[in-house]
Amino acid sequence: MPTVITPLSVCYFLSLILAYYLGKNFPDPNCFKASIDNRPIRLKKIEELTDAEIKKVRAQQAPCHYGNCTAREYKAIEWPDVDDQHPIIWVGGMPRSGTTLMRAILDVHPDVRCGEETRVIPRVMMVRKSMKSATHMKGVKRFILEVIEKHGPISRRLCNKDPFALKFMTELTSWYPNSKFIYMLRDARSVAHSIISRKVTITGYDLTNYTDVIHRWDLAHQQMWQQCQDLGPKICMPVHYEHLILEKEQVLRKIAEFLGLKWFDGLIHHEEHIGSDISLSSLERSTDQVVKATYTTALSSWEGIIPEEDLKNVERVAPLMKIFGYKPEVHVGSYEHFISKTSQMLHLEFLRNEIRNAYKPAKPAKKLPPKAVMKPTLAQFVANSEKKNSSRKAISTEL
Repeated sequence: MPTVITPLSVCYFLSLILAYYLGKNFPDPNCFKASIDNRPIRLKKIEELTDAEIKKVRAQQAPCHYGNCTAREYKAIEWPDVDDQHPIIWVGGMPRSGTTLMRAILDVHPDVRCGEETRVIPRVMMVRKSMKSATHMKGVKRFILEVIEKHGPISRRLCNKDPFALKFMTELTSWYPNSKFIYMLRDARSVAHSIISRKVTITGYDLTNYTDVIHRWDLAHQQMWQQCQDLGPKICMPVHYEHLILEKEQVLRKIAEFLGLKWFDGLIHHEEHIGSDISLSSLERSTDQVVKATYTTALSSWEGIIPEEDLKNVERVAPLMKIFGYKPEVHVGSYEHFISKTSQMLHLEFLRNEIRNAYKPAKPAKKLPPKAVMKPTLAQFVANSEKKNSSRKAISTEL
């Protein structure tokens, strides 16, 4: 009897063939780990982007970065996902301490983008104290992240250089827990000379008085230095400007290691990347200096300029000078001790050891044993009772 072929049997037969084919040719589940990530850019973390995706988004950003795009073009930009877990790099310290130089050097690295000063974040952090609503604080937190993200071309590691933002390291770390801080230090006399000679306006600073500026240098660093110590050497790294100038490559290798960045030889010659990888602002006073290679003449430019009377006051009005390794009693630029004695021993290692000693918690005071309660003897008991009786009699006679 001939077999009747029905549509149902045909479908059943085809399904068997399809199941056999898929079972034989289906890829190993482990291959998904190495497969191409086809997710749209908007759903990827910024640190997960490929070089091609970064170039694509930067091309979309370019017209808008220079203010030449329409609202439609801006909305079309495929912004990647950036959340508060992103490892932000913060560069700061006292103005005129090498913060612009440091961020220009970091901008050379293909995985980092710092950009120019926002001048917004320190002001927002000062105003946030007046905000009591948790919703407002969340808004401030998101606003700061948005400013950093869209302040320039995207990169795998976002960075901010607003010098006084480091006054708020503790709060910034609580908001962005994977943050890293590069804390720039420089001789107070060099900073004061640079601020006054270049007429850098800072609220509250008397630009006609070296002693006042040096004292305010100390006040600003007291706030930042304490927070840097509290956070620890894994989060905050102090960097002497003088050491960076004298031993650039060695210091930069330590910084790259601290930030978890792969070493890039272009960091040593940042001046070759000005205009291509590094954008500079005409509003920043250091722009004319950053375009040049690092030079040592700036280290002693204050010599013979600051009056002797002001130099004598340095040790008194800026006690942090000695803590940071400077010599306020010597009225000339003396920075040879910042140079490494050997290629293995860096001054930063010495500084880290000093910091570790400062981190050691004070030993708790030994608890004294409770005083034993001694029962009074019979003679003492009689004497005490007689005193009480005599005092009562005196009170009654007065009445």
